[in-house]
Amino acid sequence: MTVDISTRRECILRSLMIYLGEPVEYLIKESQGVQENEAQELDQSAMSIVVAKNDDSHPPTKDVTIFIEGTQVLSQLPSVATAFVMLFGLIYALNLKYPKKLQFTFEFVQKVLMELEAKTMSPKVNRLSAQLYRSE
Repeated sequence: MTVDISTRRECILRSLMIYLGEPVEYLIKESQGVQENEAQELDQSAMSIVVAKNDDSHPPTKDVTIFIEGTQVLSQLPSVATAFVMLFGLIYALNLKYPKKLQFTFEFVQKVLMELEAKTMSPKVNRLSAQLYRSE
């Protein structure tokens, strides 16, 4: 069984968040369609990626949507990894701050992967960066 690249990227993103001690469910929410109580939860969340799965269709489909401050910003994205990259771009384009609970994940992407303002890193991100470069 082969795993497509989108699934691998999503696993890496989730693993990074777990490694940095940040709650995956704060950013990535899975549902069978947005229910009323989930809509209220999205209003309280600064930024989120919602994966709405439809197992009834053949083949099963999923719709990946980005919400910022409870407002749907982008929808029908092909994967969680694509949604994360789009959210990262929206944060820069709209000059938003990283969510406090996810600051290390976004900082890692910005400073280690994209090498933007890489001179100043938090100790946690700096430690991970050093470990990655040391293992090369």
